This record gives sequence, C-alpha cells and structure tokens, in this order.
Amino acid sequence: MLKIAICDDEIIFGEKLQKMISDYMENHHLSFEVEMFHSGTSFTDLDMEMSKFQIVFLDINMKGLNGVQTAAKIRKYCKETFIVFVTAYIEYTLEGYKVEAIRYILKNNPQLVQAVNESLDTICEKMNCSVKVQSFSFREGERKLPLDRIAYIETEVHTLVFHVLEQDYVCYHCRDTMGNMETQLKAYGFWRIHQSYLVNKKYIKKLSAYNAYMVNGEILPVAKQRFHYIREQYARYRGEM
Repeated sequence: MLKIAICDDEIIFGEKLQKMISDYMENHHLSFEVEMFHSGTSFTDLDMEMSKFQIVFLDINMKGLNGVQTAAKIRKYCKETFIVFVTAYIEYTLEGYKVEAIRYILKNNPQLVQAVNESLDTICEKMNCSVKVQSFSFREGERKLPLDRIAYIETEVHTLVFHVLEQDYVCYHCRDTMGNMETQLKAYGFWRIHQSYLVNKKYIKKLSAYNAYMVNGEILPVAKQRFHYIREQYARYRGEM
C-alpha cells in the first residue's frame, strides 16, 4: 500500500489535492492511503514515523515550519521518500535541490490535475509500482497481493501465515516453506529476521534489544545471530550510514 501525506495549511486546497491524488490512484488500481496534515509541525511531530510515507506533498509557504524546513526533517529519517513541493511561488528551486524534491507544482497552474498526475507517473515509475504484485495460493483461495501490503510472514505448525494490510490487518495461510518464500521475496525488501519471521522492512519502526518494533505496535523477535546484520541493513535503509 502506498502511504501518501499532504502537508498544507490551506485546508481547501489540501482537500482539492487529496481528491486529485485519490482519483489517480483509483484509476491506476493502486492500493493507497492519504493522510492530511495542516502544518509542518504536526507532520514532523511524527519523528521517525514520517518515514512510513513513501510520498509527501509539501506546501512550501506554510506558517511556522515551512515546507523546506519540513523536508529537511524528513530527510533526517528517510532518504527514499518522494517529496513534491506545492507552492504559489517558484523562487524556492535551490532549496528544493538540497532536499532532493522530485517535483514542483504551482498551485495556480491552470493544468494542475495534469501536473499532479505527471508527478505521480514519475514516482510510480521509479517505485516500479506496477510489477510488485504476486499471486499466492492460500487456504482462503487464490489471491493477488501487492507485496507492499504484506507486513510480515511467520511460520505456524507447518503453515506460513501472511499478515497483510488491507482495510485492517488480515491473515492468510498457505502450505510452503519459509526458505522458499524468502527466496521469492528477498529482492522486494523482505528480511529474514528470525527462523520463524520474514519481515517487510517498510513496516519496521525500530530495532532494539533483539526485537523488531513494527509500525502497527507488534514486537517480533530478531535472532541474536542475525541482529547485527539486520541492524546494519536497517541503518542503511533509513539513511543513517
């Protein structure tokens, strides 16, 4: 699931932008969730959890913490987030390069919908959104799942249990081996943190004391012999190394 944040202190424009983004995602059959923030401070108060958003639309000219300052705080936690600046002015281009903004969109652009769509086209192409869907034969039936909806997989009495984010977290069951599943999903950001757990790195909030703290509040064990390696990989993923 693509998690998208809109950070804009103009509520009416923010709602307009949300509608454009939602229309694009639905037309492209992409799983998504859009969350609104009405100030830079309300967004940066999330601290590390800002990194759960793959895409952030930022108003540059917000009161208090402006968009450029907000983007700098995002980059502290995540280098991979796609930042799109939305502004009534164009003179912030240099600052945008510093925080690696992928696009600028002018609010008064008469072709605003097209500009939003083009920015999302670029982001989705870079994320390779269209190919990250895989078919699985579950006990509950054959299903095609976007891989970024799978939070983690665990073993349970010779069965693999998939913990999947849909409207809520749901579980699907299949007869397969963890080794086989690790081979299939390793290239898509899944880490074998324990003999019994294969985890999507995007859903890890933090690592501490041989545990992986997930964004949904669950705590999963990390094997001692794997902890150092996983911690290094996680640090690279968060851009801290």
